[in-house]
Amino acid sequence: MVLMATFNIPLSKEMAGVFSLLMTLQAKSLFLKPLDRESTAHYILTVMARDLGEDISHNTTALVSIDVLDENDNVPRFDNATTKLINISENAIVGSRIFTFSASDSDLGVNAEITFSVASGNFKETFRIDGPSGSLYLARPLDYEDKNNYILNVSASDGGTPKLTTTIKVVIKILDVNDNAPRFSSTAVVRQIEESIPPNTPVVTLTAQDRDSGVNGKSFLTSHIKIHQVIISPCNLKLVSCTPPK
Repeated sequence: MVLMATFNIPLSKEMAGVFSLLMTLQAKSLFLKPLDRESTAHYILTVMARDLGEDISHNTTALVSIDVLDENDNVPRFDNATTKLINISENAIVGSRIFTFSASDSDLGVNAEITFSVASGNFKETFRIDGPSGSLYLARPLDYEDKNNYILNVSASDGGTPKLTTTIKVVIKILDVNDNAPRFSSTAVVRQIEESIPPNTPVVTLTAQDRDSGVNGKSFLTSHIKIHQVIISPCNLKLVSCTPPK
């Protein structure tokens, strides 16, 4: 006896064009276009089989449930901008949390498990990042006068095989604090002058410098000398002779 039957799948709009049947005595489902689990993770098909009887035709249906398995085909995506600017004071405490990065991955399971790392730019291992949480911490003391900015490449990698990675640039600017005292170029100055020198004759010029920046680095010099006229500029103090008081 020869069995003859036809098969068909009544498809919804969502499944139209995704599956087709290979018309044989044993129906086989074929893919018409690539699957994307992130778009549709599950399909339920109704397959109908109908015989080719001339007088009376019979049919039956079966439900076919299809689960689409995940592949590691999506890279992690940072929730923040592609370039991040972070400001931190140079007197920040070692061990303090500076920033927490976050990222997402559309895959499932280990393919969506994200680990963060500092790929490059971590001068003298000044910073450390907690891999699972993405929290960035200060690992060493900062000094604006030695280095006032860092450019890190921070990566987010999934747990797939092979793993997929996304990297963003992070600019860390160090803010100056007033942590340096002004320093004279010479702390002991000795000058011998004649008592007959004319008034307003320059006697000695003192210079002070401060390693801080901005207003923190501007030095204003004062003097407690009363027998001489004092001329003050932002960075220099000049002593000149004057007529002795009567």
